[in-house]
Amino acid sequence: MKIAYIDPYPVPDYRVASLQIVQMIDAMARRGCSVEMVSPQSSVSADSILGRAIDARVRFTGLKNIRKTWFFPFNSQKVFNYQVSAWLKKNPVDAVFTRNLKMAHYLLNKHPGIPCFFESHEVFSQSFRESHNLSCIKNQRKLAKLLKTESVVYRDASAVFVKTALIKIDALALYKTDTPVYVTSNGVDLLAAGSVTGTVNSKQTGSKTNLLYLGSLHPWKGLPTIIHALPALENVTLSVAGGKSEQIAELKALAETLEVSDRICFMGYVEPVNRFQVIADADICVLPLTDSSMGGRYTSPLKLFEYMAMRKPVVISDLPSIRSITGDDLVNFAKSGDAASFAGVIRRIIDDPASAAHKTDCAFSFILDKFNWDKCADETLNLIRNSLSAK
Repeated sequence: MKIAYIDPYPVPDYRVASLQIVQMIDAMARRGCSVEMVSPQSSVSADSILGRAIDARVRFTGLKNIRKTWFFPFNSQKVFNYQVSAWLKKNPVDAVFTRNLKMAHYLLNKHPGIPCFFESHEVFSQSFRESHNLSCIKNQRKLAKLLKTESVVYRDASAVFVKTALIKIDALALYKTDTPVYVTSNGVDLLAAGSVTGTVNSKQTGSKTNLLYLGSLHPWKGLPTIIHALPALENVTLSVAGGKSEQIAELKALAETLEVSDRICFMGYVEPVNRFQVIADADICVLPLTDSSMGGRYTSPLKLFEYMAMRKPVVISDLPSIRSITGDDLVNFAKSGDAASFAGVIRRIIDDPASAAHKTDCAFSFILDKFNWDKCADETLNLIRNSLSAK
């Protein structure tokens, strides 16, 4: 089977979406699928993302990227779309796959003869409602257009893959489609995780406990909750890996206000190939997600699975999206947005390392069984093959 995975932004790249795409296409190829990765030209190599050579059955096709150039100062993917059409006419494939809503809409309209599979990480119209002022006429028009676009994709795609059961529930309630909607998990790169040593806690009694937050610093990630928890935690430090300079500056200001600046290390950007070593060096990992559509219903956090793969105790917000994929036997739940709750759970882990170790062992087995890219690729490819054979 030959699939064209199409994205209007460069792949490989250091965007979170691109990191996920590279891991997914590598896993697809290792399962025997030929993958044509079609995107704007990239200056980043796949091995800088994976820490190894990507499977030989992946071929990268870099199309010209004129977005936001001096002669085309627009953030439009129309030119890229035209190039994709020209490429598809010359390169027959069994199916196209994309996680970009506009790209899926374009492919369904311009290439209806090619089966199109869409992967959704949120209900875009719902996320738009939460993040925009809908009393503004301009935003009302944007929402109407988004609803129309999303409804077409859910109606006409060969199948839609979503990352949580709650995305499926919300999408079906809104669009009432007959298109198959499948829940397929995100995962962890077991090859990369297995290449790092020191995955088992080696913390000495009485030494400081190092918390780790690794990832972006979007508001819905909820990192201020952990900073607010630090004053209640003795002998505990926090490492923050990731984030943009302006986001880090805001969090540093909060830390100064709470007088915990000396206990927080803002590491800034961490190269993808180094992320598992950063996790290995931590004692407890945190995911203080907020109770929003993205945090509470739509996220299937890669970092959760990567923490589990490195056998680290995880303290995470108790939200429906997280409950849909894991439970009390694998992670340690705290109340979203409640610093005292997070502090209490962290103290219990420190005070009872044996129970924490038992959970991390169970979580590691859970990852091996389900939440890894090989399992995700197997499930996705089987569903695509079944869909194609039914046509």
